[in-house]
Amino acid sequence: FLEGGTQTIGFQRAPSSTKATVLGMQWLGDYLSEDERKSYLTVMAEKGLEPCFWGIYGMRYKDRVKGWGFDTTSTYLEHRPGDKNLDFTNWPIILDGNNLKAVPANSLLQGALVYQQTFGDSDNTRRWLEQALYSYSTLDKVFKEDGSYDEGVAYSTYTAIQMAEMETVLKNMMGRTGTGLVNWQGYADYLIEMSLPTHETTTTIVNFGDNWRAGNSSIAFYVANQMQYPSSQWLGRERYINHDIRSVIWYNPAVEPTAPPQGPRTWKCDLDWVVMRSGFEVEDLVVGFRSGPPSNHEHADRNHFLMACFGEQLVADLTGVPYMRADPSWMMRTTAGHNAILINGKPHQYHDGSEGTNASQASAKILKSGNQDGILYASSDATAAYALVDANIAKVLRSLIVVPEMHTTLVLDHVAMKPGNKATVEARFFAYNTDGNGKIETNPAGFRITRPMAYVDAQFMASDALKTDQSVLPIAPERQKDYPFGYALVAEAESSWLITALNAGKADMVAATTVLEMASDGSLQVKLNRDGKQVIVQLQPESTDPTTFTISRA
Repeated sequence: FLEGGTQTIGFQRAPSSTKATVLGMQWLGDYLSEDERKSYLTVMAEKGLEPCFWGIYGMRYKDRVKGWGFDTTSTYLEHRPGDKNLDFTNWPIILDGNNLKAVPANSLLQGALVYQQTFGDSDNTRRWLEQALYSYSTLDKVFKEDGSYDEGVAYSTYTAIQMAEMETVLKNMMGRTGTGLVNWQGYADYLIEMSLPTHETTTTIVNFGDNWRAGNSSIAFYVANQMQYPSSQWLGRERYINHDIRSVIWYNPAVEPTAPPQGPRTWKCDLDWVVMRSGFEVEDLVVGFRSGPPSNHEHADRNHFLMACFGEQLVADLTGVPYMRADPSWMMRTTAGHNAILINGKPHQYHDGSEGTNASQASAKILKSGNQDGILYASSDATAAYALVDANIAKVLRSLIVVPEMHTTLVLDHVAMKPGNKATVEARFFAYNTDGNGKIETNPAGFRITRPMAYVDAQFMASDALKTDQSVLPIAPERQKDYPFGYALVAEAESSWLITALNAGKADMVAATTVLEMASDGSLQVKLNRDGKQVIVQLQPESTDPTTFTISRA
């Protein structure tokens, strides 16, 4: 990348090369001659520190940026031709709030200090350090107050490592303490709550946006050591199978690992993301629910959910989603590629990809969440996100009610149009088949998604005429088979609701059965039966607060 067509700026490659040089200088020690050391650091200053400096300088002084763009002599576009027409106009603003500021700031700090050790203080070292320390000080809002991170788990690890390294360097090389900007224990809780171990791998996560798997163990061990937090030690040892050199450096064997407590729980973070689960073991039921504001690396996934049980992803999020809008599988990023709804065949608002994988304008809000008598629930309002596409949309509510003892998730969708307008409502449910071991079969009343170790049976009931079927996305042909989906289409109406009962079963056991009935008072009764036991959930399908429900057990 170039600023003004001449000045190299670096966000990832220049920082990573700088850091590699820094660590090489320190770890090789006397194995390098003084001349060799100076030679390497001189090159690092030109090709590492200066690009890092000018990148974050542009984020700081946006009005001084002449214009960011590709270096036309680079071979980058030969490998990623879809990026050719990227619009860089807002990149100084976009990158100022995410990990692509943290990465160059960290490397600039480390590199400037090691350069200073060899060559002494100078105008350049003072300039570099001032910019690095300023950028670090402005990263206090990248993580939320409770430690959650809006780009998702995998990207959070990338960012958190930069923050932890800067904390370490500030303490060990500059003698500064009390400089931490992250709620580390809260961040560890975020990683733990977003974990979703499967038989495939323990690094599976509740995947929102461009994430897929958890990162390496290093940051979990850092938090365990810094905060003396046993649950973070458990996370690093029992859930994260990937390690790097920091894992070794930051691991403190004196911290005894302690697993988080089992049992039904609803967790909501400052991002308005909700995870409901029966526990933290591989066989437990886990349901993730995406509400909240937009973020970098997001998808058009407001009110999207995913469900796993018995070690299998049953209602799945799509992975391996392209970053380039020219990719024939770009639709995977839109609402059509998620376990969400389409209104009159249309998604909620999303950007066109002209600036990359930046944030949209779509927001949703959690109205209510919690645990009532062992039944977990959350309700999200995504009206604002859908109304950006169709101003005639008056209400888009989705509520999830999770019954752990039945391995059941109830999904209630309620859509209302402004007077005089009507809409069809389509709800999609994707199966996980990237390994070729998943399938979906539909029937007039619902569908079944089957995986090797488990399955989920779905049953629909709606306010109006209902059609069910299955399909694949019109994306790159070689990818279509990876994520087949079943759907329910509710006939056109001014106001409509759809309830979906999802009953998970282990491959060798019978799942709960569902009876859906309308009572004389207009309420909906969901009767769940399994192993001679019954749970009845009674709710008002068109209520403004659908999580107001009653429960009875027999």
